[in-house]
Amino acid sequence: MPEERYNNVGILLEALAFDSYINVIPSYKEIVLKTKSARDDESAAMIDIIIDSISFEFGLNAWQDVVANPLVVGTFAAGNPNIASTLASMENSVNAEINRLKDKLK
Repeated sequence: MPEERYNNVGILLEALAFDSYINVIPSYKEIVLKTKSARDDESAAMIDIIIDSISFEFGLNAWQDVVANPLVVGTFAAGNPNIASTLASMENSVNAEINRLKDKLK
């Protein structure tokens, strides 16, 4: 079956991404960003701070319908300055999604 040969594509892409994270990104940071692009030692130190501060907000990326869209529509698009009330109205649905994820991970 031709579909069977595509089953491992995700595994291969994940392995390549991991290898890049371990081998390519540190070299790129040290050689290109800190040595060739940075103007001085302070700029090189700032690159470390920036890269060490990178984070991934799981809720905004994985749960767009539950977290990101209601937050944007309920506050920014509506012109509502009261973000706290929007967040409070989202609390039950977000907690339900977190509990579903926890159940799936068990």
